[in-house]
Amino acid sequence: MRLAPEPMAESDIRFFAPRPLTRRRDAWTEEAEAQLRVLAEAGAYTQDVAKALGRSQQSVAHRANRLGLSLRSAPMARRKRP
Repeated sequence: MRLAPEPMAESDIRFFAPRPLTRRRDAWTEEAEAQLRVLAEAGAYTQDVAKALGRSQQSVAHRANRLGLSLRSAPMARRKRP
């Protein structure tokens, strides 16, 4: 014989309620996109553009891709051979 589940207390319902989606960063402004265009045309590295704009490298690379811009990747450090 199966018993019906007990109703949850209101405090438990609040715990399982979906959380609203929030943005972790500010939306891209026209000024930030213009600065991204200028830096990309100057041949700046993705990490330098990210620092200048105060954003993550992934965010900058994604926005540049959406705008049809290409950014340079930082050169990888090479290990010296013994």
